[in-house]
Amino acid sequence: MKSISIFIGRLPFVGKVAIRPLVFDLYLSTSVDRRLRSYLMLMTLLILLLLLHAVWMWMGLEALRFESPVWAKIVSAAFAFVNFMVIVFHFYLGYRVTRFFQSRVLPRVERSYTKLSGGDALLTVVVTLVGLAVFFFQYAWFS
Repeated sequence: MKSISIFIGRLPFVGKVAIRPLVFDLYLSTSVDRRLRSYLMLMTLLILLLLLHAVWMWMGLEALRFESPVWAKIVSAAFAFVNFMVIVFHFYLGYRVTRFFQSRVLPRVERSYTKLSGGDALLTVVVTLVGLAVFFFQYAWFS
């Protein structure tokens, strides 16, 4: 499971730009109040993204039933599969951060977090938007 989450974490998806700082804020929190705030913000974001990806996965599965060419079915299947894998990753990440939150271990030293570079952030946005555009174009065309 850990290797799958590492693989999904390395893919250039835009959700990483929002999730990553919250995870590091939780892991690097030095007070109980900051830890609770970080945990609640992260879990809220994960639940919202999980619901969004579940809807998109359902749309991908629904698009497989359309009268469409093979390439559109491949796009739909890939879209549904990727969203399923992201849902699994969100569950696993939620499990890991919940375990960490409950461990009550606070770091002794505050460490810094390095953001994604501008190019990496732009790449994640472009990859996500292109994937969504391709899927929603063929979904609207063949539905």
